[in-house]
Amino acid sequence: MKKIGLLVVVVLLFGVVGSSSAEWVPYGQRYAVIVRGSWNNAQQYIWYWVNTFAMYKELKTLGFTDENIYFLASGDSLAAHPGLVDTTNSNRVTVQWAFDEVKSRSTEEDLLYIWWVDHGNQSGFSMPQDFLYYSRFAYCLKDIEAKAIIGAYHPCNSGAVLPHVSNPGVISVSSTRADEVNSWGWAETWRWALRGGSGDDPTDRNGDGHISVVEAYEWSAVRAHEHNEHPQLDDNGDKLCHGLDMDGYDPSDPAKDGYIASKYALTGWWDEDTLPSSLPTALEPGSWGHIKALFRLHPSGSEF
Repeated sequence: MKKIGLLVVVVLLFGVVGSSSAEWVPYGQRYAVIVRGSWNNAQQYIWYWVNTFAMYKELKTLGFTDENIYFLASGDSLAAHPGLVDTTNSNRVTVQWAFDEVKSRSTEEDLLYIWWVDHGNQSGFSMPQDFLYYSRFAYCLKDIEAKAIIGAYHPCNSGAVLPHVSNPGVISVSSTRADEVNSWGWAETWRWALRGGSGDDPTDRNGDGHISVVEAYEWSAVRAHEHNEHPQLDDNGDKLCHGLDMDGYDPSDPAKDGYIASKYALTGWWDEDTLPSSLPTALEPGSWGHIKALFRLHPSGSEF
């Protein structure tokens, strides 16, 4: 009873001084699936390899571990980098394998980040020996229990991916709208955004030490517009995609795209209920109900 009394005193002191009621919280584990899609043109093969390999290195600087990164490449990449590339994405089976691995390992406290670069079209992703329809790709994400799934896609017409993977807890960004063809270096700019942007134009605009998906998206989208491309974002599960210049996008409005993405980064998630902002008055101080109210367990996925 003495320990409980001391605990209550400490909590009361926190309540008196008005502790912060929100903070960035790290994920339990962070998983990533990187896919270097296919194209027969040798130059494009090199482009796609550079874009995916650079993303791999970026994730390493952010603290992702090799054992939690599933890197799928094709052609010579597997032979040239046997310690880096897990397998070839020559067909749908290997892609399903990677997501099944994440599904078997991840928990509701984890993050899954997807980075997919290829040619593709309005129907699906290109592969060396196969083709993965976006509608089938949605099944790869089904039943993964991660707190958040953040996907960034860079094929031509990449906006066509978003309606198929629109689910609560899934944050998706594309390089263009579904009816547009990618024509510039969005992949490089997205990586640039994730590592902080430039010194005089940082992506962490609010200076909290975490680059939210919204901050990275908005920074990249401005540059995409200069090349007549209009990246899309979906994060509220309604299968409708919106861009920075559209009415359906507003990070300050819980009913619109962008709101959830403003609370998630590759480095952590924004927990609005980490600490109590005020003390409950209906329960008798020192009672078990009082203790539980002060140190309540927060439901998983409450952001969604």
